[in-house]
Order: sequence, then C-alpha cells, then structure tokens
Amino acid sequence: MARLVSNRMRELALYSAVPIAGFITAPLLGRALGPDGRGQLAIVLAISALAVSIGRMGQPECLSSDLREGVAHFRPIRARILLGSSVFAALVAYFSMRVFDVPNIVSIVVCVWIPFLAFGEIWRVERVAETDTNRVAIGFSGGALGRALAIACLFVAGALTTVSGAIVAQASAFLSFIALRRNARNSGVVGYRGHIFPRIREALPIVLFMIMTAMLFRIDILALGVGSSDVQVGLYSAAVGLSEASLIVSTMFKARMQAALYSASIRRTLAREILFLAAVSVLLLLGGMAASDLLIRLLYGEQFSGSVQILKVLIFAAVGQMYIDCGQGVLSVLGRRWTMFWSSLVGAVVAIATLGLWVPDHGGVGAAASSMVAYAVVAGLVWLSIARDLGVRPSSKSAKGGRHRVRRQVRVL
Repeated sequence: MARLVSNRMRELALYSAVPIAGFITAPLLGRALGPDGRGQLAIVLAISALAVSIGRMGQPECLSSDLREGVAHFRPIRARILLGSSVFAALVAYFSMRVFDVPNIVSIVVCVWIPFLAFGEIWRVERVAETDTNRVAIGFSGGALGRALAIACLFVAGALTTVSGAIVAQASAFLSFIALRRNARNSGVVGYRGHIFPRIREALPIVLFMIMTAMLFRIDILALGVGSSDVQVGLYSAAVGLSEASLIVSTMFKARMQAALYSASIRRTLAREILFLAAVSVLLLLGGMAASDLLIRLLYGEQFSGSVQILKVLIFAAVGQMYIDCGQGVLSVLGRRWTMFWSSLVGAVVAIATLGLWVPDHGGVGAAASSMVAYAVVAGLVWLSIARDLGVRPSSKSAKGGRHRVRRQVRVL
C-alpha cells in the first residue's frame, strides 16, 4: 500500500505541472493576443486537434487492444497506416483553416505538426501497456513546462503572436510524446505481412468514434466562430484555457485505468482509480466555483470579465469530460469500439442541437452549457456500458486466449 501511495503521489506531482503551466500560459496569451487573437489561435488549435484525432485512423486504439491480447506483430502496419492518414488529415486541416480566413503562415506552422502528434499516441499506448505510467506523467509534465517557459520568454521579449504561440503549442505537445519513445516496446517484433485493408476495416468504428468525439469536444469553439464574434470566441477560449488545465488529471487516471486492464485484478484496481477520480472531481468543482471570478480577473484582467460565467459552467463540463476521457480509454483497451462510436454519436447530436439553440442568444455561456449537457450524456452512456460489460471479452475475433483469460479473471474477482 505504501508503494502504491508513493507511486500515485509521484504521478500527481508530475501531472500538477500541467495545470500550473496552464495558469501561466493562458493569461499571457490572453494579454498578448487580446480576445480577437486568442480566439483565432483557439480556432486553429481546435481544427488541429480534430485533424490529429481523425488522422490517427483508430490505429493507436486498436494497438492497445492488440497488446492486451498479445498480438504485437500488427504494430508496424498500424504505424504506416497512421502516418499516411495523418498527412492527409494535415492537408484537409490546412484548407479548413483557410476557409476560416486564418493567415497562411499560421495554417502552415500548425498543420506541419499534425502527423507527429498523431504518431505520438502510438508511443503512449505502448508505455501504458507496459504499465509505465510514470513515464507518461514525465512526458506530459515536461511538455507543459516547456510550453510555459517558451510562452513566458516570448511574452517578455514582446514576440508572442498568434504564429509564435501556435508553434510553441504544437511543438510542446509533441515533446510530451518524445519521452515515451525511448526503449519503445515491441520495436523488434516481426511485422505483419498480410493485407492492409483488414487492419483499416477493423478500425472503422474507432475512426467514426474519433470524428464524433472531435465534433463533441471542438464544435463549441467552431460554432462560436461561425455564429458569434471573435470577441466571444476569445472570452470562451480564455475560460476553456483554465478549465481544461484540470483535464490533465483525467490523463493520469486514464493511463492508470488502462494499465489496470493489464493487471491481475482488473475490477479491484479499476474501482480504486474510479474512487480517486470521484474525490478529485468533487475538489475540482468546489475549488473552481469558489475561485472562478478571482482567477479570471487576476490572470486576464477586466477585458475578460465576460469569461467568469463561462468558466463556472465549463468547470462542470470539465468533470464530465474527465469521465468521458477515462471511460473511452477503458473501452478502447477492452475492444468495445462500436460502443465508443455510438456514445460519442449521441453526444455530438446533443451538442449540435443545443449549440444551435443556445449560441445565437447566449454566446459563450450557451456554448459552455451545451458542452456541459452533451458531456454528461456521453459520460453516463460510457460508464453504464463499462459497468455492464466490465471484463467481458475483447471484440477481436483473433484473440481467443485473451478472451478466456479475461473470463477467468472475472470469475475469480
């Protein structure tokens, strides 16, 4: 028990660097770029995140299921599929940014990083499969600290612009994955030499899931960009920058929950992580609601006072997003790919419907409320599915041994 607590505290200490870095970078970006420039940066990063998610073509998620079932030889072909699809996604993202009148240089410096960010998820999956969650924590905290340091230096030098901010954001995100690359698992495994199309076809539900999830998590900013002003996007992005700083907590718990599925006592280990996540969620809600007004005015200034109400709503949305992120990570390792898709589809439909109703009249507050409702619906569907099917066989038909092994574990537990 002492060792478990020590490992958890070490990871919490590492991950705490991420929200701290967020509290440093968010106000600096807001003060340097203003609401308009901050809104433009938010739009390009939202499009980039959408392209990274779709460009992965579901291959990291399939690889996590492969590794759990002991099927490591698919790794090289999954990497090749991911690289090809992510390059195509980068091109689509570039032209999408041009539709939003994003300057050409900004579009280029953001999109060039998309294939690298997509491939980094392969390395994260391999580390989680080895239950090396400390390495994952080191990677994410190192990237966040590097981003904060670079943004601060640019701000002091008077060189913090939309272009330089975009470069730092993308480069630091990739640096988070670099720490996971060393001594990567399965690097010497003989590659799969069969047809590529079965590997693409089995990832189809993940691809559809990624499209729906990207819409669910990013369509709020895009909807504001279309249906409201750049100022509203900037106010909303300022609040998002603070609320999403807390989401790094879900990154830690997601890695630990996924690692629990490779352990000898799945249910007990997973239940322990869920209880810890619930406790952290309560603290986040209480602390966030109490400090929202002070944080916005202290970090951003009076010009962002309109972000206070948005942030209060987004704190509740952030808790829902934490549960979605962790739950979908569990489903991906279990191979529950179609469940991931259907739950995210329902959430995307709810988000689109509520955004259309609330954004025209309520702007950023309406977008935040839409996210809160949609995230709550998806989180409920995901965890109901996990509660019903926890420990049931993975979906891959090729891993009979893995299925029998999980069944035996469930009976023992």
